[in-house]
Amino acid sequence: MALGHGLNVVAIVRSGEAGSALNESCANMNGTRVDVHVGKLNDVHPDVEIFENVDVLLLDVDPSSSEEVAALSAIVSERFPQTPVVATTANASLQDVRQLMRLGVVDVVPQPVMPNDLGTAIEYAARSRSKADSGDSERGKIISVLKAGGGVGATTLAVQAGYLVAQRFRREGPKACILDLDLQFGNASLYMDIDNRVGLLDLVESPERVDGSLLTSVMGHHESGLDVLAAPRDTVPLDIISTGAIDSCLKVAANQYRFVLVDLPAVWCDWSMRVLQNSDMILMVTQLTVPHVRQARRQLDHLSSHGLGGIPVKVVVNRFEKGWGKGVSAKEAAKAMSRGIDYFVMSDFKLVSEAINQGVPMAKIARRSKVEKSIGELVDGVLKELSTSEVRSEPRLRIGFGR
Repeated sequence: MALGHGLNVVAIVRSGEAGSALNESCANMNGTRVDVHVGKLNDVHPDVEIFENVDVLLLDVDPSSSEEVAALSAIVSERFPQTPVVATTANASLQDVRQLMRLGVVDVVPQPVMPNDLGTAIEYAARSRSKADSGDSERGKIISVLKAGGGVGATTLAVQAGYLVAQRFRREGPKACILDLDLQFGNASLYMDIDNRVGLLDLVESPERVDGSLLTSVMGHHESGLDVLAAPRDTVPLDIISTGAIDSCLKVAANQYRFVLVDLPAVWCDWSMRVLQNSDMILMVTQLTVPHVRQARRQLDHLSSHGLGGIPVKVVVNRFEKGWGKGVSAKEAAKAMSRGIDYFVMSDFKLVSEAINQGVPMAKIARRSKVEKSIGELVDGVLKELSTSEVRSEPRLRIGFGR
């Protein structure tokens, strides 16, 4: 099955008007065939001819109708358990979206349906099925992004690096995601122009229920192939997450994705330490200023004092400008940190700002830029090192923050 090309999508809508609107949105979808039918969800049965060889089901549902919700639940869990289902609904509240996600639908597309939203949802659903069919159970790699203080551009770097990782493995299905664990100031989904109504809080409310289906259902999906678990929209206390919830989330994410990038808050707590314990690599992002270099040294010392010295740590200098006459030189920074600098990401404020504003990879705005090239070198180096490292099925340590 070619992803995004030649897919067989069957859509069931509740009215002819909705069907016409959907047909219009389905034009020019890279050869994907969308067969639109007007009917009730109770009419969706595997033995009906139109559902033969279907790749994705697109179902129009009213979350306020208990009859339609029950029919949708039966479709997902009983009638088509192996077929990804995308729901579309009008005027859905956050609670409605959560309800549909928890039933097991892959994504929810709001009405009126926009072509880009529909195409992204269908392709993601197809990639999810492709991954499930592959039976690949190898644990993915967890890469934690640690900030040397605020304002270093760590989230931007994580998002742009994530785009590149996703694009390198796009043909293999959903392989890369970002977990935005910066609870109070997380902006990863905003930088990707994804208005996700569900996210991290939907997982931590019931950590015992976290599985692959629930995780993928609360992910936001970018057209690049990069998924994101959004931070809460409202400010919440850091202790709302338990270490048990983090363990569940990381375990499932590593089973679902080949690469998991974790954007951590700038502060330390029990669960952030647990994330680092589970990591295969840590990217320490800093800048060449006295405060940031000093904070990077403190972070490095903290990692070492808590027994995390065995996890590879890469120091990344962000917004680097050659010949910059102010601040700290690279040589001085390396001396202050008592270690070398692994990667330099070039500075390009205008290009990076435009990419954030549009929610796209930088290459879509300007190809072969110095900043994109330097992030590409970082990604290639990290992937190469991780590809040769041993796969870990369990965390290295089980220690508390206060040790």
